[in-house]
Amino acid sequence: MVGKKKILYVIRPVEGGMKEHLLTLVRYLMTTKEFQPAVACPPASPLYRQLTEEGGEVYPLPLAGELSPAKDAVAALSLRRLIARLRPHILHCHGSKAGLVGRLAILPMFARPPVIVTVHNSVFYPHWSERKKKVIAGVEKLLAPLAERMVTVSQALREELLARTGINPAQVEVIYNGLDFALLERKLQPREEARHLLGVPKEAKVIGTVARFAPQKGLSLLIQAFAGLCRKLPEKNLWLVLVGDGPLRGELEKRAAASGVGERIVFAGYRPEAAGLLSAFDLFVLPSLSEGLGIALIEAQACGLPVVATRCGGIPEVVEDGVTGLLVNPGSEGALQEAMLKPLLDEEGARKMGQRGRQQVRTRFSLAGMLEAHSKLYREIIKTQERQG
Repeated sequence: MVGKKKILYVIRPVEGGMKEHLLTLVRYLMTTKEFQPAVACPPASPLYRQLTEEGGEVYPLPLAGELSPAKDAVAALSLRRLIARLRPHILHCHGSKAGLVGRLAILPMFARPPVIVTVHNSVFYPHWSERKKKVIAGVEKLLAPLAERMVTVSQALREELLARTGINPAQVEVIYNGLDFALLERKLQPREEARHLLGVPKEAKVIGTVARFAPQKGLSLLIQAFAGLCRKLPEKNLWLVLVGDGPLRGELEKRAAASGVGERIVFAGYRPEAAGLLSAFDLFVLPSLSEGLGIALIEAQACGLPVVATRCGGIPEVVEDGVTGLLVNPGSEGALQEAMLKPLLDEEGARKMGQRGRQQVRTRFSLAGMLEAHSKLYREIIKTQERQG
């Protein structure tokens, strides 16, 4: 390959794991002699501002978060013009919304760049009707030929995508998210400082989570299970910390106030430094009803925390039940409460479980592995394009 190959990323307004994943890829490619990354995203998004401050190549794209035929058409037209101007070697779309708009943008183009779509989360949410799921599956199947490759962040997402859409299995591959564990360690606050920042007592037993306040995260179930735990273990000074924000915040705050233990439930809000506050927790819980992989879960395990999570999506690929954490079926308050009870009563067992989890995730979800897998994919696709002329 002669000269740097331009990779144009497209992403909707996001926070959390997807944003950090993209930032990691862009920062890495900026240091290579092989690739030149550029990003198209909404100009009002934190990602746009952050990339601008870091000297990244970033372009404004009016891509809305929710489905909107009129707005999506405008975004597709804007992206088509940008592609024609930049002529990227690869168009890499992150998330189902960017995947939709990205493929619509290239549809009428004669000289199309090859497209990669990375699926970070299930697009078939449990609370959706079967009719809606079938419509989404039909759209994905229709657009599938426009993508050179589909990438999923877990094997579970790959299997779901294949089962729902019937697209060619050879078109879909798994690349696990990778974390910079050395950076995570540098970010970690001292335990007492993290607890001070979160407003919880030094001597408390703290159950915590980091998640978007959305239906698929199952946070209302966690609040109910926590309230039950407080009644079962009145002698323990239990606190619950919810780090994050989202559309359900008001509803969750009302549920916490009505739980009878609202004074021990902390709504910490969105924290850019969330991973650095994990040192405040004694137990990490992820009660998701739907989950792509669970980056916050990997971060918690990398810090040696015992974890309780649900058996859904890619979570069982992160947590080995009974070995590196405890898994329960999603949607069961009783099962969640019982699983949370075990590490609180058996602190030595919880400590050993946390140690095993730390060792396992640092091997399976390395940053180097993720970056090399993407570089290899880009090289393979560009080489194929060059052979085809």
